[in-house]
Amino acid sequence: MLRLLGAMLVMSACFAAAQGRNRRCAQELDTLRQLERALELMSAELSLRLTSLPELLKRLEKNSHGPVGRFFGGVAASMERLGELPFAELWNAALERNFTELDGSAAEALRALGSVLGRYELEAQLAAAADCRARLHALAEEKSAALQEGRRLSLGLSAAFGGLVCILLL
Repeated sequence: MLRLLGAMLVMSACFAAAQGRNRRCAQELDTLRQLERALELMSAELSLRLTSLPELLKRLEKNSHGPVGRFFGGVAASMERLGELPFAELWNAALERNFTELDGSAAEALRALGSVLGRYELEAQLAAAADCRARLHALAEEKSAALQEGRRLSLGLSAAFGGLVCILLL
């Protein structure tokens, strides 16, 4: 009886590990999609309304949630230190605090955008935002396809591993 209970616990643990991996991948995909939407709003605000950077950051914070909202809120809160530190450093510090789970290429795209915002003419800022948004979109599409395939694979592997351990236990 205890072996059967142990086997059931092993199978449950394997499925829980697979679900945890799938949940992390889905959260990363959601973050990428939110960043895409935020950058689209950023481009619209900059090109149509010529919104100042502090006001833009606050607006992006309001229109985002989770790590994306915290990121823009963190950059907005750190704007008081703009004279002593360059904007890119403030941006990158908030990036490091809020997006530990992001893929390296997504973080690099955001760093490149942060190095341009507020420093160059409007057209260069809009081009950098469009480039960043395109890179994030491509990465999100790649992650979405991998997530669909990864769900089946991780559940299958966890079932196989759990079954093997159960056989060994019984």
